[in-house]
Amino acid sequence: VNYATPLIHIRQLFNKYQKLETTNKKQGNLLTRQPCHEHSGGHYPHMDLARHLPVAMQRIGVEARHQREKPHSSLKLGPIGALIEHANREMFWLSNCSSGPLVRRIQEESVLRFAQPPILENSFIQAVDGVAIDPFGEGRPKAGFLRDPMPLQSLMAILEDVESDVELTICRGGNVANHSVSLKWRSEYEKGIRWVEEPMYETQALDYEVFAGITVMEMTANHVWSLIRARAFGLGKWLLPENRKKKRLMVTHVETGSWAEKVLWAGAVLESLNGQNVSTLKEFRANFVPKDQSDSWWLKTDDKDVFVASFQKSVEEQTLEYLMGKTHLGTDHFLSVTKAGRP
Repeated sequence: VNYATPLIHIRQLFNKYQKLETTNKKQGNLLTRQPCHEHSGGHYPHMDLARHLPVAMQRIGVEARHQREKPHSSLKLGPIGALIEHANREMFWLSNCSSGPLVRRIQEESVLRFAQPPILENSFIQAVDGVAIDPFGEGRPKAGFLRDPMPLQSLMAILEDVESDVELTICRGGNVANHSVSLKWRSEYEKGIRWVEEPMYETQALDYEVFAGITVMEMTANHVWSLIRARAFGLGKWLLPENRKKKRLMVTHVETGSWAEKVLWAGAVLESLNGQNVSTLKEFRANFVPKDQSDSWWLKTDDKDVFVASFQKSVEEQTLEYLMGKTHLGTDHFLSVTKAGRP
């Protein structure tokens, strides 16, 4: 598969990389090379190679290992998260503004809410960094591009340092003011049900628990899309913005032939475990062992389906399968419960 990537995005990535390198150097994270008894002439006529060569090779090995161990970084931009509508003359007349599209609604995770000062709903965006915006939400960049009309969302993200501030000229109620907007990613933008771009570097997104034939993970948008493509029904609602705010637990696999297969299915969303509401794996593990010495291990889905299993029998069966070579059944939490015995 061939991908065509705009040059501006490549330059933005290089800019991000250079900023990270500069930060690392300031923090002293990069190794500095030390001279090996350098003489004034820059030669080493009396160097004992037998003594210095192993040290030099060791330094090269350390530097190579350091290069491999550099932390992974990604370039993520904050969401515009706004409903922007075409404006007409009547709307301009009612608002006492002259140009630009109307920002009808702004989501909680929008970069516009974190602007300085914050941008309010029912405002008109008249310019982006001095580029005039027409009522359809498009403008022509001043230089560096083909002068074709571009959506204002693209105009906000064409700077080489894409994380730097962008100036928006806003009109609301006849008052025109400049607002500074940063597309830099903030923790407030993270959704409970999120899309995982690089699972290799986000090992926490691969965390799971298995018990009584059921595999449970924290729901991601990847799960939902995979199940929708597999023609699972009723899951599209979890992609709506209002339903993605809170984390959820999902059954991602049910062992074939198990009792759980009669009640649950891949895509079932958990509501409670042993009578306690759970939405994260941390809460799931905290309520994993039934209370009051009960042997009933039970969970309920958001569709009010209830699955009940014998806790002690399920532990014994899963332990046996783990010892027979099914290592994926031996999660750290399950083994800790098995080793310590039931509290």
